Amino acid sequence: MWQVAAAVAIIVPGFALIKEWAYAGSFFLWTGAVWSHLLAGDSSPGLWGVPLAFCLCAIASWVLRPTDRRLPVTQLLRHRGDATAGGSSTQGAGARSLRNGRRGWVVSIGLLVLAYAFSFLTLPVVEPVMHDRAVELGWIDT
Repeated sequence: MWQVAAAVAIIVPGFALIKEWAYAGSFFLWTGAVWSHLLAGDSSPGLWGVPLAFCLCAIASWVLRPTDRRLPVTQLLRHRGDATAGGSSTQGAGARSLRNGRRGWVVSIGLLVLAYAFSFLTLPVVEPVMHDRAVELGWIDT
């Protein structure tokens, strides 16, 4: 449930501070999973490799996020040419911001719907494979 909430927080526009916490939580979750597998003696990369891959994806997503999704403190300094003189180029900026905000919400909700649809469509295929693997590893009985 919390991982889904973190994904939603990362995808939707705005809420820069919540995004930072979601990224931190994802990092702690996936590094904890890798560490737990290694401490439990699971030396096979097939067991701890997946959480490591998710951790690397979370790090890459955090590093490569656009500047408008960063906290103001962490934003890189802008070039001198980006500063507007006199405010004449800021006319209509509010309308563009509102339009971009709506588009961001529509795209975010669309991506979440597609991700859930994909997961529900692939679940019947993946579930038997994962069940057999869990029995093979001794995690569950048949």
